[in-house]
Amino acid sequence: LELKDISFKYKNRKTELKNINLKINRNEIIGIVGKTGSGKSTLIKIIMGLIKPDSGIISIDNKNLELIKKSWQKKIGYVPQNFAMLDDTIYTNILFGENHDDEKFKNVIKEASLENLINTLPEKINTFVGPNAKQISGGQAQRLAIARALYQNPNLLIFDEATNSLDEKTENEIMNNIYNLKKNKTIIIISHKESLLENCDKIFKIEEGKLLITN
Repeated sequence: LELKDISFKYKNRKTELKNINLKINRNEIIGIVGKTGSGKSTLIKIIMGLIKPDSGIISIDNKNLELIKKSWQKKIGYVPQNFAMLDDTIYTNILFGENHDDEKFKNVIKEASLENLINTLPEKINTFVGPNAKQISGGQAQRLAIARALYQNPNLLIFDEATNSLDEKTENEIMNNIYNLKKNKTIIIISHKESLLENCDKIFKIEEGKLLITN
């Protein structure tokens, strides 16, 4: 994944990206840090093909993103800070419309550290999480969102301030789970906390519209 001379500015908004250059290799973990409103989420939307930059080129395996946008977006698993949960079971929330695959389902349960939770529930995976996942804790819902993203078997996983509202213990647990996925996924972690990104292969900082490498 490569971004060359990417620039973008919203109309009537201060957020601006200037001549962004970024190369991400397969199975790397990349951290992106910056203040609120610095453009972190905007950069992610550009990478996902949701926003077209004003200038510059995005290429995936040397192919222009604009020519392969639909197939590229199918390869992305996105976990935002605020994610939607169905008023349904754990099982349905993980599949989220995908076909059932027993082995894949068991694997994502392990990778998202949901095994212990599910085993303590009388209805197991058929437990209803309630509207907006009110029947389970924030950390448990977060792991459920991660399991959902993993079940799509994406090439690229993006965590956009995904642990921002969690307590420190749960946040550290989630981050450890994320780093353990490196063996077969390319991962981008967006955060305003540099301390959460210390195990990334590379860390970039967005400051005054520019992308700077910090390690």
